[in-house]
Amino acid sequence: MLKMSTSSQIEVAEAPVYDTVQPEPAGADVIVAGSVRAPINLVWQLFRPFGPEIMRWWPIYDWVKLEPPGHDVVGAVRHFKSNGRTYRERLILRDDSTYTEQYEFVDSDVPIPIERAITTVQMHAVSDLETEVRWSSETKVNPLFLPVVKFTQRQAYYGAIESLARYFNPAVEILDVRVVGATLHPIWGVVPPNAYVEARIGSSQSHRTRVRPLNTRPRWNENLQFNLGAMDRNIDISIWSASLGRDTLLGTAKVEIPSALGTDWSQLTVILHGAAAGELVIAVRRRPEFQVLRETMSLAKTLGSRLGKFVPPLGQLGFEISMLDMAFANIESVAQRYLSQTVGTALHLGNGQSATDLAGTLLLDIGRAAAGVQNTIEGLAGQALALAQQVIESIKQGDQAVYSYERYKRLAQIPDVPLENLPRMVKGLPLQELLTPPQLGAMLQRGLEYAYSQFNLVERFKTALLQRKDPYESFLHGWVKKQPAVVDHWKDDAEFCRQLIQGLHPLVIRTVRSLAEIPPALLSLSAQGKSLEELIRDRRLFILDYALLAELKLYRNMVFYAPIVLVYRELLDDGTSRLNLVGIQLTRNQGLNVVYTAASSPPNRYLYAKIQVACADNQYHQFISHLGIAHLAMEPFIIAHHNIFYAHPEHPIGRLLDPHMRQTIGINYMARQTLVAPKGAFTDTTFAPGTAQALQLFLSAWEMYDFTANSFPEDLAARGFDEAGTDGVQGYYYRDDGFKIWRALETYIGEVVNAVYANDNAVAADALIQQWALETSAPDRADIPGFPRAITSRTQLVRTLTNIVFQASAFHSAVNFPQIDYLSYIPNRPDSTLKKMPEGEDDITMDFIYFQALPNFFVSNFQVSFAMLLTTPAIDTLWNSPGLAKEFPEIHRRFKENLQKISSDINERNLALEALGKQPYPYLDPLRIATSVAI
Repeated sequence: MLKMSTSSQIEVAEAPVYDTVQPEPAGADVIVAGSVRAPINLVWQLFRPFGPEIMRWWPIYDWVKLEPPGHDVVGAVRHFKSNGRTYRERLILRDDSTYTEQYEFVDSDVPIPIERAITTVQMHAVSDLETEVRWSSETKVNPLFLPVVKFTQRQAYYGAIESLARYFNPAVEILDVRVVGATLHPIWGVVPPNAYVEARIGSSQSHRTRVRPLNTRPRWNENLQFNLGAMDRNIDISIWSASLGRDTLLGTAKVEIPSALGTDWSQLTVILHGAAAGELVIAVRRRPEFQVLRETMSLAKTLGSRLGKFVPPLGQLGFEISMLDMAFANIESVAQRYLSQTVGTALHLGNGQSATDLAGTLLLDIGRAAAGVQNTIEGLAGQALALAQQVIESIKQGDQAVYSYERYKRLAQIPDVPLENLPRMVKGLPLQELLTPPQLGAMLQRGLEYAYSQFNLVERFKTALLQRKDPYESFLHGWVKKQPAVVDHWKDDAEFCRQLIQGLHPLVIRTVRSLAEIPPALLSLSAQGKSLEELIRDRRLFILDYALLAELKLYRNMVFYAPIVLVYRELLDDGTSRLNLVGIQLTRNQGLNVVYTAASSPPNRYLYAKIQVACADNQYHQFISHLGIAHLAMEPFIIAHHNIFYAHPEHPIGRLLDPHMRQTIGINYMARQTLVAPKGAFTDTTFAPGTAQALQLFLSAWEMYDFTANSFPEDLAARGFDEAGTDGVQGYYYRDDGFKIWRALETYIGEVVNAVYANDNAVAADALIQQWALETSAPDRADIPGFPRAITSRTQLVRTLTNIVFQASAFHSAVNFPQIDYLSYIPNRPDSTLKKMPEGEDDITMDFIYFQALPNFFVSNFQVSFAMLLTTPAIDTLWNSPGLAKEFPEIHRRFKENLQKISSDINERNLALEALGKQPYPYLDPLRIATSVAI
């Protein structure tokens, strides 16, 4: 590693005096200014909203809301809570031409009698990529309280400027500054100073040493720690003499942070400028956030090596983590250089180069993405540490014969929503439910495949931006394969509708049976010369209604709608048919609701309406169908199965279910620590409703769930589809392949049940089966809505078992494994959007869609990497599951033959589709269906 001299002396420019000691203008009690490295219009655009949008960049708030009528205009009053206190402020001036905003104090529960307080924020451009932000206040209060108020305001204003600065220049490293000592030139006739050092980077809050009294050669040897942003280049240092009145400034310096600085300390001698010029000795070093992950890996390795001899899987895990650590050590230097140099290059345009607003926005966004990657690494490390601690507790507890049920806790963001009514989860993480090393290894491999695919992602993304090309194709590289049908045709109505039945969420579309189901604004539409009434009569009209999203509120800076979509079966000239769009309604107003159609709407507005539908469907898919029904709802089934059959491992029904119960609790536990954790959840800043409301969305669906009514055949029937295809819809492969799998499982399970039980009475007399039914249905235990409290016939038992096995295998595979194909291209199906549909009738631009409305780089990177990880190929599939091969070899052989035929039929069909240039549907191929919810 390149090191600096341990005794370098550098001449530095005189640093500007800090704003806190500048004379305050008449009328102002406090004035604070700082620099934000971003174009002024971007800083103003971020700062300008007076309502809850402020939480996007200033993290001091528990909540913020505008009081009725809720319009963000001069005169608006915002009510907020911060640090346990509530406040109200009124906007009294906003001038977009001078970048000025002014607001006044209304009231608070703080016990200080403030009579009047006016705060003014003004910005001016220092350069194309730098903005000065000046915060000042004028306060009328009892003079006894004025020092406290001034101190509080000054700290708040510095915090605000730092938060703005860090939004555009996020921290990617830790910089340690060790203040060693100083040699100060004495000032004639003045007593030696009470010296202390203050340091600051950018607009961050300053850090200071302790005071060394009456000393011209003070020694501190104190460490100051800073979060270092990708664009931070200098340390501003000042040395002061403390006094009872106003501290005296002795000297200043601006120290450039050495570009070659590493993790070893490098000592510098700094020349001070000022009244008591002299020298200051400091030492500096950089520490990447990767170090946190390395330390966590070290703990996990220790855990594996110490406990591996007692628990063999942990020994294997410890070995795999050791191998990961070695690989990480090799990657670390590459990744660190990638973040510090590549991102730095992206953020700093060369001198004289004109930076457009668009390029400035998105290149700065790359910086935030780099910091997001670092924060994600740190978050993952913290979660790994929590998981390691839970593993220790699991080992202490040993195998558990009985799992305890636990309820979800309510969240502070939605305290009135009874999340305790969500499906029950297991208490803790039982030892038997730890993810196996092969599964962890497969996930690691998948993650590394994505990492290797994206080493040059920033450069690809930046090049696309500067060439004004679609930047979202930058993610499709290496192991992240481009799907031409999606990327090349995502704007087409036919492709949009194809995905409603062949994509990753074919579960919302349903047949329209009467005009009463259609909102008034859509009733006048028609298609292929037919009115809606005629289409209904011909069984050619379908609807998608995302009503549950209407119960949620917009969150942070993200946007979503609760749309209603009409689709019809278009008859083609060759005698076939396909689905096509009739119209879209995004809003649910009492009065006017805009309807978007291909014929009547400006093309880009129409396209953005379809994007909003895709975003809404994404929330239903991820939080109701995937996380909710496939993952969380399976957990109480598994707890009940374990509690009944653990002590009776020989029972054939318990053994039949066993392969479909494995690893789900382990993967759910990980999800509760990361994806939907109460604090710091990945989904809170990436999915439109945020984590808390996402759980609320699933709860609304779960409250309508019924085990029998929501089975695969019953759900399709309720939506107007059947096995015979009397609905006329062609290409509904989830329905077609799903029924093949359902019938194969039903036949196999039926043969097993008939071999175990001679008749219905034998089923009713099986005490374990009745205990299992009660355990699964009882309100104080698994509490599965609609699950039978007693099972009294072979037919009922077969139907019940088939439903469980299908849900754990085929259903989860259908909503999980298509994700990489349909989510890796962001415009096709974004996790969130950032802009409402603009008012008016004029068309919008593709620049608006690409560069303002669609997710930023960080969210996009999360979406693609998340889709990649979740589609880790299954290790245990329906095809290779041993099932009951030993107990019933002939039944198992026939089951395997049936699955083989289904697989051959699906592959033959998919090859024919690909030959025609169409997208295959391989997700319900038995050779690919995961046996259980293990990812």
